[in-house]
Amino acid sequence: MSRKIAGAMLVLLVSVATSGAAQRAVGLPDSVKARRWALENELEGLAVIDRKVMIPMRDGIRIPADIYRPKDTSKKYPTVWVRTPYNFNYWDITNGLPRT
Repeated sequence: MSRKIAGAMLVLLVSVATSGAAQRAVGLPDSVKARRWALENELEGLAVIDRKVMIPMRDGIRIPADIYRPKDTSKKYPTVWVRTPYNFNYWDITNGLPRT
């Protein structure tokens, strides 16, 4: 690869990274913040939430997952666990509220 192409790719990469960071730094509208809090409060009212539980696999590796169990114990319900290879932080640090 020529230096000219490599330089152009580097400039493009830096400009994309900085524009993405600038977009994330912008605060969310109050309506979006209120909706996120309402959803989080509703979820916490319905379910027991265990975040970042380390689940052991057969090969010895442990994977983190969020586990959601219903608070209603009068019937049997399935337990939901969420696992993602991406950002596992449920908290939106930039905006100071839960992620959607």
